[in-house]
Amino acid sequence: MGSAALREFVADPSAWIDLKPSDLDDGQHALTAAFECDERRDRIRLALRLLLDGAFAVPAASAQRDVTFGRSRLVAFASIVGLIAAVSAVAIVWTLKRTEPVDRDTVRVTVPTPLVGTFQRLAVALSPDGRHLGFVAPDNGENRQWVYSFEDGQSRVVTPQDSVGFSPLWSPDSQSLAFLADGKLKRVTVAGEAVQTIADLHSYSGGAWLSDDVIVIATGDGIARIPAGGGSPVMVTAIKRLGDTFHVAPVALPDRRHFLYLRGSNDPR
Repeated sequence: MGSAALREFVADPSAWIDLKPSDLDDGQHALTAAFECDERRDRIRLALRLLLDGAFAVPAASAQRDVTFGRSRLVAFASIVGLIAAVSAVAIVWTLKRTEPVDRDTVRVTVPTPLVGTFQRLAVALSPDGRHLGFVAPDNGENRQWVYSFEDGQSRVVTPQDSVGFSPLWSPDSQSLAFLADGKLKRVTVAGEAVQTIADLHSYSGGAWLSDDVIVIATGDGIARIPAGGGSPVMVTAIKRLGDTFHVAPVALPDRRHFLYLRGSNDPR
């Protein structure tokens, strides 16, 4: 039933009331039936007039505000849901990737050393794999290179013919040691086999065995680079050129391709 039909009915209800019920549609029939009751006639007519005049219509501005408010609530809800999802994802990833702290117990080991002579307390070096400990201690009146095995708990001399004065340098694979004896840099296997001379050295202030089978040694002139298989030293740093007083104690970094060393200088800067 359109608004034009409603206006016609409000203006003249008798036009419908006089019609036969078969001539009315369902909406017209309902209105005429209600209109025949005197108690409701005036109220129905007033209500219809108000409806047709737009009294019950929602203002456009109000409707727009409702739509905008509804959209704002939807956006806010979506944002909250997205934030919760992101936080949940981060929490799941953190839970899956985190590692439980490892219990680290203190291990105390007594390394057997010779009963006669003085143990060189500063000449000690642990192998990279943690299986052996190299140290300098007396043997038959001379300081020798010893290796202690954590697997069998035994200490063995690996340089029975050489007098050693400094702590050894371990190869990256823990299979060999480099040591200084008789003014020469030498190497020996962990089992004490195949002693080999690497290079002549007239001064020594520490060294490190790098991963590319190169040993760096601190000499009186700076840091020298020497092939572990043998060869002539090549200076990496030079004290005189830089105006320093000393370059000593090179230490390999974890990647064993780089090293740190101590540098002394009279320059206050």
